[in-house]
Amino acid sequence: MNYRKSYWPVPPDLMVLLTICFGPTIVGLVLACLLPALFRARQGDPTLALTAAVCALTGIALLLIAKLPLYRRGKFLTFGLGALPGWYRTVYAVAYVFLGLSIGLLLLLLAVVR
Repeated sequence: MNYRKSYWPVPPDLMVLLTICFGPTIVGLVLACLLPALFRARQGDPTLALTAAVCALTGIALLLIAKLPLYRRGKFLTFGLGALPGWYRTVYAVAYVFLGLSIGLLLLLLAVVR
């Protein structure tokens, strides 16, 4: 079996239907959790900024863990996950999810507080 090829077990038409059905619900739940924090941040509550900082630190720590096998081999400047072995690829992707979440929260916080 070729693991390099992309394999997605859910057919595209079913994915569109699931997105149409559950997409607005997920967006509503995220906004219901995020809007009160944004209103409190506008009044000076640092919780959202601390959450973004924790997400950033978690992402950086996971990125260092994912790159550890490459550092041991002496490869210090690599991009992407092509050179990473096994489960380190997953850790690398999760690290970038945390970093992206942190950047998104900080940009949202900058837009609201400004």
